[in-house]
Amino acid sequence: MFELYLQALRHGSPDNVLEDRFQEDLLNIYSETCLFDMPDSIPATIVDTDWYKFGTGCVECRKADYPPMAEYLDGIAKGDDQQIAKYKEDCLATKARFPKPF
Repeated sequence: MFELYLQALRHGSPDNVLEDRFQEDLLNIYSETCLFDMPDSIPATIVDTDWYKFGTGCVECRKADYPPMAEYLDGIAKGDDQQIAKYKEDCLATKARFPKPF
């Protein structure tokens, strides 16, 4: 559904580019499905969408944003505690950026 957004997320695009992709995708979806009935409010961010809250959006966004597991394994193999700590920080940043909807 939000393929452009996920693609930009996988490539590490900055937040402003991600939000542009999100808005572009969202407007395309609404223009294709609601020719004359635009909703009163369009979600401002990806975490405000039904796709994120009730679908697979949270999982897909987190999966695309997590750092590669190879970084963690490389840190373990080299015994590099700083690299391991950075990997964990990046994972926590992803969790904060894309919180689980409850």
